[in-house]
Amino acid sequence: MEDAVYETTPLRAIPALFGGAAAGTAIIVLALAVLHAAAEQSGTAVAIQVLNAAVIMMPLVFMFVFVGAVFAAVPAWWVLHRLGRRGRTDAVILGALLCAAGAHLPVFRDHFAMPQGEPAATAVMVIAGAVSGMVMWRIAYRPSAAVSTA
Repeated sequence: MEDAVYETTPLRAIPALFGGAAAGTAIIVLALAVLHAAAEQSGTAVAIQVLNAAVIMMPLVFMFVFVGAVFAAVPAWWVLHRLGRRGRTDAVILGALLCAAGAHLPVFRDHFAMPQGEPAATAVMVIAGAVSGMVMWRIAYRPSAAVSTA
């Protein structure tokens, strides 16, 4: 199916941004909450700490992911779209690369207490970006009606 020609519309692209940002946020928040709770090594109520950390961080992480999608992913994806690179693999790779780069931005490290070059943080961001790219692609793109399915 990767050889198909894919098309999108603004009515599908806009919800795709929100869906991809929500998927990426869920992965990042869960990972950060677990890392923060594990770092405190509190033997009691770790589950409550994880839940509290996730609830507190979710709006801020969503804002970072959504703004990153709008200002980094949209222009990059527009270029790929114009070049005819509209497949799911392109979306997954682009999401992973952009989020890996975002993991090293000072604004992200400073707000979420992640040391520069932390492999776990980069791995979480790569996974979040790949999933986010896949979700955005799945919501936004459909095979072109002009291409026969025979």
